[in-house]
Amino acid sequence: MISFRTLGNPTHYAWLNARTLANAGGSGPYSHLAKTVRDGTFLVSAETGQVYEVAGGAPVFVSSWGTFGGKQPSVLVNQPVLDDAGSGGWMDSLHYVPADGTVLMDGTTGALYLVTAGHPAAMAAAALGTSPFTLVGTTAILNAGGTGVWSHLT
Repeated sequence: MISFRTLGNPTHYAWLNARTLANAGGSGPYSHLAKTVRDGTFLVSAETGQVYEVAGGAPVFVSSWGTFGGKQPSVLVNQPVLDDAGSGGWMDSLHYVPADGTVLMDGTTGALYLVTAGHPAAMAAAALGTSPFTLVGTTAILNAGGTGVWSHLT
């Protein structure tokens, strides 16, 4: 028997089989499900309550909703989805670190960072042109290279 207890007993859900997940982003009957999670999506761990924002396809830890103007709509996920991001198979909907070329904006200072090999490097706005960016908290930038929740930025 399947239990939704760890997910907070949701009332709305969809059953997806392995074939649907493996072909997500494809054509025909699989075109309704994206292959990757959209940047700016907030994910909440059902087990820990920790919040992550997707940036460059990877979960970046959110230490405070303050950066985002308060609590935002989010998607409840099991912790292994976050811990095993980028490990292959159906876990390929998330990367472990943001994709090269991802631009992050520090929500407190407004500073811009260009991600290469998971590392956010400060960049002048003029050098980035009109590149889209994902807003992140200062603590995500300051703790890049850390362990645990901070390991998604190097």
